Amino acid sequence: HIPIYATPEIHEGINRNYGVKEKLHTCCKYFTKGVPFSLGDMQINTFGVSHDSTDCVGYVIDVAGQRFIMATDVGKVDDVFCRYIETANHLVIEANHDEQMLLNGPYPSYLKSRILSDTGHSSNKTCGETLAKHYHPELKNIFLCHLSHENNDPELAYATVKDYLKQAGIQVGKDVNLVALQRLTPSPVYNLTKGQTIETKLI
Repeated sequence: HIPIYATPEIHEGINRNYGVKEKLHTCCKYFTKGVPFSLGDMQINTFGVSHDSTDCVGYVIDVAGQRFIMATDVGKVDDVFCRYIETANHLVIEANHDEQMLLNGPYPSYLKSRILSDTGHSSNKTCGETLAKHYHPELKNIFLCHLSHENNDPELAYATVKDYLKQAGIQVGKDVNLVALQRLTPSPVYNLTKGQTIETKLI
């Protein structure tokens, strides 16, 4: 098996899940949240994010002079995450839902409340506001991820975040590249070498 790196709590949570038929044992590799470790040429650190799953973390990956940050389940954007955004060259960030689509959609009330809570998911609005506030010139590529099928669509997420950046004087395609990732379609492989940017687009 390919090694799977996670905290002990995450590995235990995976193995408790009835949907996981083949339990993880020999492939488990452990790290401690907030304690840096190395994997090949990569230096990796993790930070806690506000979500109601087991020991949910975001990732900070430093390699070849570039910093890649990923956080896919973020109910509340806290100061720690914001400080990391301010150091990122490439960022994968959650834009899960449009608030009005969610409120007017088919989900039951308890699920809507969970998603909108501080341990739920980030909206397009929250994502856009966060990026507009914490953008810096060394941030070259932004990937919007974990878009809800029922309560969002890539065009809407892209347009909303782009508008917040524009209001802050940040021009998509010139100052930063923006990509809205599809839920079920694999993205192209990006070579995020030093100084390289991607084409701004919807995938």
